[in-house]
Amino acid sequence: MVLLVQMSVACRQFKTKNMLFLYPCMQMCSLRLQFADLFHDLPMAHKITVNQTGAFYVSQACSEDVFIFFQKRTNDSYHFISELMDVFLMAARRAAEMLLCKLVLE
Repeated sequence: MVLLVQMSVACRQFKTKNMLFLYPCMQMCSLRLQFADLFHDLPMAHKITVNQTGAFYVSQACSEDVFIFFQKRTNDSYHFISELMDVFLMAARRAAEMLLCKLVLE
């Protein structure tokens, strides 16, 4: 639950490229693994695996990488973005629930 709150805060702090490529939380790394074909054109040297499942983040990305990523207009790219939004919404919902609980307890 704390990870979801951290992600919610991070969503506000990081630019798009950071969330797409650089953010190393397990939910994002696993999502990247699920849609690994979308990330095949990035250098292998920049892909950092976080566990034995192969979940990964990218250690370096630039604005051009984001531009190229969003030029991929495939079912998988749209599905990835949809899943990404679900993760963001879940994190925001958890953060709101935790804030409400904290307010009630005070």
